[in-house]
This record gives sequence, C-alpha cells and structure tokens, in this order.
Amino acid sequence: LKDGQWWHVSWGDGFETIISPSDPKIMFTTMQNGNLQRSDDGRTFETGSNAQGAKTEWHTWIRMHPTDHHMVFCSGAKLSRSSDTGKTWKTIFEASKADKALYNTYRFFLSEAYPGVMYAYVLDTTKIHPQIWRTFNVTEPNESDIKWEKVADIPIQGWIMSIEVDPEDPKRFWMLYGSNELTGKLWYFNGSTYEDITANLGYSKCESMVLQRGPEKRIYVGSNYGVFTRRHGESQWTLMTGLPGTQVKTMAINYTANKLVVGTFGRGVWWGDLIPR
Repeated sequence: LKDGQWWHVSWGDGFETIISPSDPKIMFTTMQNGNLQRSDDGRTFETGSNAQGAKTEWHTWIRMHPTDHHMVFCSGAKLSRSSDTGKTWKTIFEASKADKALYNTYRFFLSEAYPGVMYAYVLDTTKIHPQIWRTFNVTEPNESDIKWEKVADIPIQGWIMSIEVDPEDPKRFWMLYGSNELTGKLWYFNGSTYEDITANLGYSKCESMVLQRGPEKRIYVGSNYGVFTRRHGESQWTLMTGLPGTQVKTMAINYTANKLVVGTFGRGVWWGDLIPR
C-alpha cells in the first residue's frame, strides 16, 4: 500500500516483508524456501536467490536490524547476514556446527534496546527438543568474531512463536509458545530460571507478541480471542476490545502514529491506540 493505492509486487507463498525505515523505497518480500525479492524503488522487485546456500524452512524468516538498516538477516540451516541490504550474504551461525544434534535455525529475534543482541530458536533433528542460542555482538563486522552461547534449556517442549528481550537486561526475555493449553503459553526468563506467566490467558491460541518501549515494559499478545496486554509484574492480562473474532497472526507498533498494528487471519489489518505509558 503506497500513496493510497495497492500494488501487486510479488507472488507465491509469501510470508515476511521488510520496508526500510531509512529509505521506504527499499523493500523485501519473500517466497517459500528462502527466496527473496528486493526493490530499490518500491515498485519493481527483482527475484533474488536463496540467501542461505542451504536448506531453509518453508516460511522465509527475514528481519532488518533495528538500527543498522543496511543489515538484513535470514534463517535456515545457515543463519545468514547481509551488510549491504541484501546484495551479498554470509553465514553467522550454522546449527549443526554449534551442536551435532541441531540442524536448523527456525527463527531469530533481535533486540531494539541492545543492537548487538540476537536470540536464535534452533531445532534439533526431531523438531521437538529445540534450543535457544544467543549472541551479544551480532553486528561484529567479521562474521567469525560473532560469539554464540546456549541459553538454559527451555521449560517445556513445543513451537516457540516469539521472543522479546527485556530492555533493562539483555540476558532476560519473554518467550511465547503457540499453545492453547491453560498453562505454559508464556514464560519470563530472569537470567537463570523460567517463570510461567500465562495466568488468565485461558485456552486462547497465541501466535504473536510485541513489547512496547517504555519503563513499564508492556507486553501485547495476539490470539484467536484478540489482543491481551499487561505490564511486566502485573498478575492478570486484559483483553483489548474492537477486533473481529479471528486469529491475530502478527503485530507491530507504529510509534510515530502511537498505534498497535494487527494482522489477522482473513479479516484484514487493523490498528488501535497504544495504552499510554
């Protein structure tokens, strides 16, 4: 959507998109299995090759660095980084070399507060015993100088949907599972142990999470019931109103407009006011 008009820019089983905050004409769209399309003018997209040179998951997980907008990442058997906005790629983490039981970086999560921090969600060959790895210097110019470490074993098995890094301490984070159980959906890692903070999320199926910047550390969680929210340290979640009754698949915060933007499964894109900080 540009200047009030929709443009058809890509095809296939698309998953992720990027618009550069520094230059809105620079865009990425993705297709399955690691294929990327890149545009320098916001309209014409060139089909790129697989960024990995190795197996990726069916979904193509790409992200732009929150402060260095020339830096783009793509996950797979090799977690790759481009420092020239997608023109060339180099491997920064290879799952099987970190641990012989691992085979693929399924997703990764960057910190807005700490530019060097990345958490990687890594699958083993069974896909049911994932590991969390992290680095504190992902922006290091020389890829071989990036240091990775394994985080304490996750509390339960299952598919991890999102990780949000605590802005006060990069060794702490929130972790969301794609589960509709009464417990074990959402956890907080305090640097040494995990705490289940699912509380009153009930049987909701939660698939997305976003952290609002600010001292109160407010979390928004997207589910098939709508969007739940609470400040860090509160005991209960509040269900926000005004959304259609369908799965919330993805969320983002637009700080310029002071809005929470919500993408739903089949009911369009919505936005609403952020809760005042």
